[in-house]
Amino acid sequence: MSERVYIEQSLGQDNLKDVKIPWKAIITSLPYWAIIAGAIGEAWGSTFLITEIPTYISKVTDIDIEKNGLFSSAPYIVATIFTLLYGPLADYLILKGYTSRKTCRRLFHAAGAFIPSLALVWLAYEETPVGIAILLIVAITLNGAMFCGHNVNHIDISPRFSGVLFGISNGIGQTLAIFAPLLVDFIVLDETDKALWRTMFIIAAVIYAGTAAFFIVYLSADRQWWDSAEGKINTEAQIEDNPKLI
Repeated sequence: MSERVYIEQSLGQDNLKDVKIPWKAIITSLPYWAIIAGAIGEAWGSTFLITEIPTYISKVTDIDIEKNGLFSSAPYIVATIFTLLYGPLADYLILKGYTSRKTCRRLFHAAGAFIPSLALVWLAYEETPVGIAILLIVAITLNGAMFCGHNVNHIDISPRFSGVLFGISNGIGQTLAIFAPLLVDFIVLDETDKALWRTMFIIAAVIYAGTAAFFIVYLSADRQWWDSAEGKINTEAQIEDNPKLI
C-alpha cells in the first residue's frame, strides 16, 4: 500500500471527490474560533515586537541599536535556533506519552504567550541594557512556541480542511495585526515618553495573554465531526496510536 493511499484511508478520504467545505459548521465551531484567537494574539505580538520595540529602544533608552549589531540580532538568532527545536520537542512529548495532544498544545501556546506578556510588562520598567536584551530574547524566542499550539491545531481538528482553515485564521490574524503600529501611533504621542510606552506595553500584553487564554480554554485536539464525510472520525486517542497522522 502506498503512503498516499494509507494516509487517505486513515483520514477517511478514500474515493471522495469534490468534497464540499462545511462553512456553516466551521463558522460555528468553538475550537476553530479558539484557533483564530490564538492566531490573532500571535500575529499581534510578533508585529508589535518587530515594528515597535526598535523605536522604543532608540527613543527611550540609551542604547544605540544601529551601532550595536549584536544587541539587534541576538534575539532573532536565539529565536531561530529554538524555533527549530519546538516541533521535535512537541512530537517527542506526545509520542512518549508524557502529555496528551491537547495538553501539549496548551503548554506550548501558554509558554509562547504568557511569558512574553510578562516580559513586555517588565521591559517597560527595565533600565539596564543587559536586562532589556535578556527580556527581548525571552519574548522573541518563546513567541515561536505558539506555532506548536494554535498553528498545528488546524490539523488536529480538521486534517481535510486544514489548509483552508489556516488561510482564514492567518489572514484574520495578520489583518488585525496591522492595528498594532496604528495603536502605538494613537497612544504614544511622544515617542520619548516612557509612561506612554508603558501603557502601550501593558495593552499589548493583555491582548497577548487574553487571546491565549481563550485558545487554551476552548481548544480541542479531536478531529471535528464536520471534517468527516462518512462518519470516519479519528479521535485524539486514535490519532496518537498512529504517528503518521501527527
